[in-house]
Amino acid sequence: MSRKNTGCPVGRPKGSISNKRRMAWEIVSALEKEMGRSLHPLEALLRIGHDTKNPLELRCTCLRDCLPYVLPRLQQQSVALSGPSGGPVELATLDVSAILANPALAETAQQLAMMVIDQEVTEERAGLPAPVYKFPEYK
Repeated sequence: MSRKNTGCPVGRPKGSISNKRRMAWEIVSALEKEMGRSLHPLEALLRIGHDTKNPLELRCTCLRDCLPYVLPRLQQQSVALSGPSGGPVELATLDVSAILANPALAETAQQLAMMVIDQEVTEERAGLPAPVYKFPEYK
């Protein structure tokens, strides 16, 4: 409820500052006097958040408020899966128990997998220029 309806003041009076903000302003003004210059608000918040003498709640609040200016906000990305021509995704299963039961088939499957990996690596390297090694010249 507000003061208008009941006549009873609820919460902080209009125009007054919170205790956390008052404490932050006091620390910033002390830092400005100590340094002999004015501080950028972001620099001041980072200094308050870095000082271990301040209460943990105040430090966390200051550092949290600095985050949007220091680190970029991560974008949420959604991935939509669809099968051929926008239809549902089809799952393919492979029964490896028959392959593992026969040692000759297991060895052939392993060799095939290694060949596929070698082919992928060769294709990746084909698009890259050959490395150039430069040795220092000694005089």
